[in-house]
Amino acid sequence: MSHQTSAQLFQVIAKAIHEPDFRSQLIAEPKAVLYSMSVSIPSEQAVTVVESKAGQVFFVLPILTHQLINDLNASLASVHPQRSIRAKILIKAAQDPSYKAQLLDSPKAVLTREGMFIPESAELFVLENSDRHLYLVLPQIHSHKH
Repeated sequence: MSHQTSAQLFQVIAKAIHEPDFRSQLIAEPKAVLYSMSVSIPSEQAVTVVESKAGQVFFVLPILTHQLINDLNASLASVHPQRSIRAKILIKAAQDPSYKAQLLDSPKAVLTREGMFIPESAELFVLENSDRHLYLVLPQIHSHKH
């Protein structure tokens, strides 16, 4: 996935956060909606949109491109601790197949050992993007009732 496509996907997710009708369309027909937003997805790549719910945490392993690895390396020096921890985990998973297997088998143990905060009661899901499948995780929408 190109750096440009990643930026486009962030825009799609942002729009889905703020526009309920768009969110519903994206969930129902993700490839058609992405196409309408000029996001290029290969025809052989399936797209699954996942809605995060209360108590759920998603950790997505991206398709690592040269640009993404550079971005992750830059994130290692981030002033945001969770961002640098995430970058370290993704780089290590890309370089070490046994570490990646541990991450997929026991994600909560690996992520907390690395310093990520995962609430004890949280249900944790690790999703892996590939040339055959792309996952988009939409954050939970909190309603503001008065």
